[in-house]
Amino acid sequence: RINAIYEGTTAIHGLDILGRKIMIEDSAALFYFKDEVVKTIGEAAKINTLKPFAQDLIDELTEMVKTIDYLMRLGKAEGATIMLSNATLFLEYFGVFTIGWMWLKQAVVAEIKLSESAISENDKIFYESKLATNAYYFAYELPKSFALRKALVEKSHFLPIVEKGIFV
Repeated sequence: RINAIYEGTTAIHGLDILGRKIMIEDSAALFYFKDEVVKTIGEAAKINTLKPFAQDLIDELTEMVKTIDYLMRLGKAEGATIMLSNATLFLEYFGVFTIGWMWLKQAVVAEIKLSESAISENDKIFYESKLATNAYYFAYELPKSFALRKALVEKSHFLPIVEKGIFV
């Protein structure tokens, strides 16, 4: 899910991804997702111009796994209400990462297509635009994940307030 739907479903999607999708069947869906991301990162790492983006995404994947682990441990220790209190924020965080992955997938295809000898001028412009947008996303959008992640893992000092029902 990329865009917010202003009818309350954003929160529902956040609760669903964090409370169900990530936890279902011992996180099987999360491991599948991670494997797909790692496959794309491996493909990108083979292309010199995409290596920095591949490194950025693997670094962020590592941090995301740590964040999810933290939230899972928090849920076990403090209860589901506390773990899910920032589910909408988690949805945004996960979305920023996932869109970065999608741009890297497109950049891999663009680099492959641009290396072909028989490419039209329109196709060349199209694929170069994909690469430029990928570079933009990694420079300006993916770094937002740092602030989102920080809010997710450093919210523990708000737990007494949440437990009193002020934020719930």
